Order: sequence, then structure tokens, then C-alpha cells
Amino acid sequence: MKRILFPGLSLALAAAPAFAVAPAAPLSAREVVFTQLFNAANADGNEYLDEAEFANSYGASPRPAVTEFRFKAVATPVLSTRGVQFVDRGVFLGDFIEANGGRNIRPTPADLFTIADDDLDGFIDPAEFPATRVQRAAIPGSIAKGFDRLDKNDDDLISRAEWGLTPPA
Repeated sequence: MKRILFPGLSLALAAAPAFAVAPAAPLSAREVVFTQLFNAANADGNEYLDEAEFANSYGASPRPAVTEFRFKAVATPVLSTRGVQFVDRGVFLGDFIEANGGRNIRPTPADLFTIADDDLDGFIDPAEFPATRVQRAAIPGSIAKGFDRLDKNDDDLISRAEWGLTPPA
């Protein structure tokens, strides 16, 4: 059989390596693990974790106030909409990996107080207090006992001083 050469094809094949995309660097073990954790938490399959998805991820804490703090520390603004739902903040994969899923972010006692004070009145009341505790491990009444132990003046409010942030007046 006679071979037929196509000049244009041989030229294209010769030039192909110059335009080839370099293979991506292999992922580190850390990147692989955190990508799997991210994908497991990303229920809607988009490119970021919203606050509810983050609360079910490796970055979550049994203390809701700590989870909220970690989300706010790692999340960035999301500039696009998905369907009818608009999410204004989210945790992207790169940020999730960089922050070790959020587990290395620990709020100070002052941060925890500020996050728990939902009504911004400068006090933690009995309704706000559970967010500062590990609720799943609590036995009935232990959260109330913890609140009573911190509420030294029995006014049903924990002040910043009672929380240990400022010296008592």
C-alpha cells in the first residue's frame, strides 16, 4: 500500500506539542482530603459552601457560636446568584483547604461573647447562652446550671464582666 501524506496534517501534528496544556501538578494529600470533606458538605454541588452547608462540614463545632465565627472568618462574598436563591457569603474550596476546613480558627472569649449576643444589648440572656455551649453533650439542666454559675448577680443576664472580659466595677 502506498502512504498518502497530508502536508497540512503533518504540520499540525508537529505544532501540537507547542500548544498543549501542561498537566496540572498533583494534589497533596492535604488537598485531596480537604477536597473530599468539602465535596461531602457541598449538598447543592455548587462551587461554595453556604452557612448551612458549612455548619455540616469539617469546620463546624458543637458550639454554634464557634461555627458561626469560623464561617465568617473563612467566607467571602459570592457575586453570583444560583437559581432563585441568593447567597451573599460562601466558603470556596481554596479557602476551605487553606483554613484546614476552619478548624484552626478559634474565637477569643470576647469574640464568643459578641457572637452569642444576638440582640446586641451587651448581655447574654438565657436564650442566647446555649449557642456558647456544646449542646449535644449536655444533659438536661446542665446548660441552665452553667448559666446560673456565670450569672453572679442573679439578674438573668451575663455581663461582659461576669463572662470574664472586664474587671467588675
